[in-house]
Amino acid sequence: MTNFLSFIKKRWYLFVVLVLIGFLVFYFLAQKRTKTTPEPSPTPLLTEYKNIQPGKTTENDLKSQLGQPLSTTQQGSLLIYKYPSLFTNYPSSIFISNDKVVYINEPVRFEEKRNISTYLDDFGQPDTKLYNPNLGPAVPGYIYPQKGVAVFAHTSDGIIIEVWYFEAMSLDNFKKTWGKDLVSQFNNSPE
Repeated sequence: MTNFLSFIKKRWYLFVVLVLIGFLVFYFLAQKRTKTTPEPSPTPLLTEYKNIQPGKTTENDLKSQLGQPLSTTQQGSLLIYKYPSLFTNYPSSIFISNDKVVYINEPVRFEEKRNISTYLDDFGQPDTKLYNPNLGPAVPGYIYPQKGVAVFAHTSDGIIIEVWYFEAMSLDNFKKTWGKDLVSQFNNSPE
């Protein structure tokens, strides 16, 4: 013990330097731990359906992600797959052309409480509002063609009942393709 104390007295500066280095190492390690923030949980993109993106997802990718469809039909050059949705009686329809997903129609259950405000907050006002004659005047479609999405929601509470996903395009192209059956007014309902 006497030898140790004698060693420290002769080389006290070395002891002080080692203690300071120890404190610095501890300080920087503690700082590094407190600065790491947890990864934010990924929020689903508003322009895709179950990681399926029109124009990007291939038919094989679709089947590997969602499995085999409930049914398959052909409509002209389009192949239509029906996949289960949360709305049991109304499956999601996924359209394939040239081995790529080009359009998705997702029915949304009322109980999901998905609201148009999410889209309005993220995208702002839609390019236009159009009506689907099959859905009625109380359910306008909020059309965001350059985002590749159309959202149909109740006017009274904003609850979404249907979402369409498609490749981003101009409003004119949307009206000629996926929106060709939509109308700007529904039985005297203003746009």
